[in-house]
Amino acid sequence: MNLIEKRILKTLKRQSGLIKSINFIEQTIDFFDIFPKNEEDKKILEKEASNYAITLKKSPRGNFYKFITPIQTPFGDLYFFKIRWFDNSKVLFDGAADFVITDFDKFKKTYSQNNFFEPITNNSKTGYDGYKYQDKNNWICFLNSSIKTVLK
Repeated sequence: MNLIEKRILKTLKRQSGLIKSINFIEQTIDFFDIFPKNEEDKKILEKEASNYAITLKKSPRGNFYKFITPIQTPFGDLYFFKIRWFDNSKVLFDGAADFVITDFDKFKKTYSQNNFFEPITNNSKTGYDGYKYQDKNNWICFLNSSIKTVLK
């Protein structure tokens, strides 16, 4: 098991109960953002990614990859991930999983008043709406469309 896979699976294992408790989402993982701990960690992760994935898109905030062979997670096969640029505000997190919302209106009505959910609004950079769940240990995104639409 490679370093990238270990980080992803460790995070998903810790978040499993929380993810399963959320309504109006597909229980299949769509995407995973990896947050490097420092610049050296970012370089190591990018080198490792070159062995297991193809680069789909380069961006100022990090590169998008597709696993050559998807990794099996408790939430289905994961094909897409991004290694983010180093950001001091994210050092407490290994990464953030993305899941697709199946009924955006019901999701919004149910979770918009919850202090742990912060809206993600559509803009020219992302092209989607959703909510970010964040507490001191977790960062999970619930979006109205798949990453596949953003990578086109």
